[in-house]
Amino acid sequence: MKKLSSNVFKLIFTISITLIAILFTEEAISKQGPPVYVDIYGTRKLSPEDIKNRFGGDMVALANLYLNKDGLPSQSDRKRMDPLQKKIKSGINSMGEFSYLNISLMKFPTNKAAYITIDVVDKEDTQRRLNHFLAKPGSTISDPDSLIALEKEYQEIGNAKYFREKTPLVKLTSCPAFNCTLGFDAPELKKYAGIFNTLVPKNKDRLIKMLREDKDAEKRANATLLLAHIKDGDELIKILMTSMQDADTKVRSSAMQVLTGTLYTLKKYDFPIEKVIDALDRPDLEERNKALTLLYVLSMQSGNAQYIKVHAKEQLIVQLKMEQPYVHDQAYLILQQISGIKFGDRDYEAWENWLNTTKTS
Repeated sequence: MKKLSSNVFKLIFTISITLIAILFTEEAISKQGPPVYVDIYGTRKLSPEDIKNRFGGDMVALANLYLNKDGLPSQSDRKRMDPLQKKIKSGINSMGEFSYLNISLMKFPTNKAAYITIDVVDKEDTQRRLNHFLAKPGSTISDPDSLIALEKEYQEIGNAKYFREKTPLVKLTSCPAFNCTLGFDAPELKKYAGIFNTLVPKNKDRLIKMLREDKDAEKRANATLLLAHIKDGDELIKILMTSMQDADTKVRSSAMQVLTGTLYTLKKYDFPIEKVIDALDRPDLEERNKALTLLYVLSMQSGNAQYIKVHAKEQLIVQLKMEQPYVHDQAYLILQQISGIKFGDRDYEAWENWLNTTKTS
């Protein structure tokens, strides 16, 4: 298997919306407190003032609980976070007619800030943004050779290490699959490479059946990640293209993550790029991140630059304006890739002017 570049691994880790980015600075929390960034995506009905005035204190309290530990929040922290999230969600739902609302929190091992993303789908956008996915399957498929349990174990151990050491774990010397979410270089994770490379090809058909038919979205998402260990990359691409339209956001995100590694490894750039650009407006932050990483790989083919510039320009600017590095950084990388220019990552006017020129550089 070819080695993926460190940049790609960092990534793998109608635009009529209103984008809101709020920074509650240290002074807004306390002189010792970390900064808290809040983005709102997908609605025309809320203003920055609405959010700041009504939920500022609750969001700061939520972020402080989330940032309380060096690693991921403990179970007791999460119990204290739940009522705050419910209060914020209930308040936002009372401010407009929405068909979808989600609040996600994120932090990075080397960054003391908290990032809160509020994803919203306005009721009038339901068909366009929510109702075009596949129907939820209804079967239960047994776990072959305990692979799903092993994948969950691998993720739990890797994520704990990632936050405990406060440095990105994904600095891989190699990847023995088409996608390596947390890698296998760490001593704690090394054994899983051999297990997955042996057992996944053996159980390929069962994992595909699980991906298509199991009602448990977590099992489907983990099956997607495991299938990165089959031998035929072209077959893997065909399998996962369908899963980009799965009923669940976790499965769609996992499919795009594995497709990113597969397309990069095979150096295949003839993937249906319009499907990826459509996914830039998905209802969840995680999906938009994965769509951007996939688009970044496709942007490596110079022949795709003009298409991306014309058809993704509104979304690239929207994502560039997000405070959340998970999408802001990827949008910036794509813009640099298709332009050959290095405007600043917050020089929105320069990027908008370039995107509105007729041709790429």
